[in-house]
Amino acid sequence: MPTATIPIVDFSRGDNPDQTQTVGFSTMFCLDPHTTPGVLRVNNQMGNDDDANITGLITAFDVYDANGGTARLYGVDIAGAIYYRITNAWTQLRTTASGQAGNYLKAFQTSLYYTRATAGRLGRLLGDPTVAANYNDAIQNLAAGGIVGDYYPMEVFAGSLYIGSGRYVGKLEADETTFTSQALTIAKGYEIQSMTTWNDRLCMGTVSGDSTITEYIVIWDGVSDYPEQLIEVPKPGASAIFNFNNTLYAFIGPKVYYFTGSEFEIAFQLPKFSDGVTNDKVKVRPGAVGLFNEQMLFGTSSPSSAALNVFKSGIYSYGSHSSDFSKVLTFAFESSAGSTPTSLIEIGA
Repeated sequence: MPTATIPIVDFSRGDNPDQTQTVGFSTMFCLDPHTTPGVLRVNNQMGNDDDANITGLITAFDVYDANGGTARLYGVDIAGAIYYRITNAWTQLRTTASGQAGNYLKAFQTSLYYTRATAGRLGRLLGDPTVAANYNDAIQNLAAGGIVGDYYPMEVFAGSLYIGSGRYVGKLEADETTFTSQALTIAKGYEIQSMTTWNDRLCMGTVSGDSTITEYIVIWDGVSDYPEQLIEVPKPGASAIFNFNNTLYAFIGPKVYYFTGSEFEIAFQLPKFSDGVTNDKVKVRPGAVGLFNEQMLFGTSSPSSAALNVFKSGIYSYGSHSSDFSKVLTFAFESSAGSTPTSLIEIGA
């Protein structure tokens, strides 16, 4: 019986779920279609980076210059431990008390600030990170109100540091002294789990319990008593939001939405499981999205042990070579294990 051959004539289309098309692939695995249009390149393999010294899932990274000349990469993990990378290795600097997935850190003005999700405190490092006296684990008290996951995202916006704290947003002014624990209050029953800046506004994604039927993207000018816009989005809400090329993207379960200016529409969907298991619980954590080589990179987390062999958890890429090409999705980097994982893969940051 004769067989039909469907040639692939356009690598630059990335993942394309329609297998009858001659552009793109049903799955593009660890490949780069962008660097040289028309040529499909293999991405570099990921490798471990001194994982023996990191004892918990990193939930946020940021760069901080402690001495006015040597900027270093810092991270905080799910248990509240703070690390930095020096001479190509990671060192644990401090354990700030037990924590949760909401621990976050952000460089602001002269300091590195970190949230302590369990304690509801804002901590501060000022100066040499190896000196214990340079830390204050409770420089400010955050407003109580964590109800779902105790997320405490942070963002520098309009010269101030903003901290999500349950249903409240705290605000630290540029003087690093003036602090308002409830600069904004959202509806009871909702918690802020993600935060970014877009179009001269502070944007936040909510999470709530089973009693609610929808979630929100909150758009705020940073000073008014009330949000400028509340846009409804599906549950489980935007676990991460990101400003990519001045377009606001929201990561909601296995789907990624973009903001049209009035509502959020689906930009693309992560691959479905091949054995009929749904991927509704696939998650992109609040700190697991970044910009690299003009691509939006984001790390996914596997939802359950049963899904290990049917969902590729790793680093995905969304972007294009230039404005002449469409933005497309690819599965850019597998985990450093290089084989089918035997345990859940979670990418925190």
